[in-house]
Amino acid sequence: MQPPPGMPLPPADIGPPPYEPPGHPMPQPGFIPPHMSADGAYMPPDVIWAVA
Repeated sequence: MQPPPGMPLPPADIGPPPYEPPGHPMPQPGFIPPHMSADGAYMPPDVIWAVA
């Protein structure tokens, strides 16, 4: 099944993560963005970390 003309759908197998702008280089190994927990789970900015 194909989408109707004029309505392109983004590929489901590729695409930048929601927290990485397109074309942005990958962070260095071990780098944890401030909005992500150590295990890689998404952490909203208003959540206070219980582990210092």
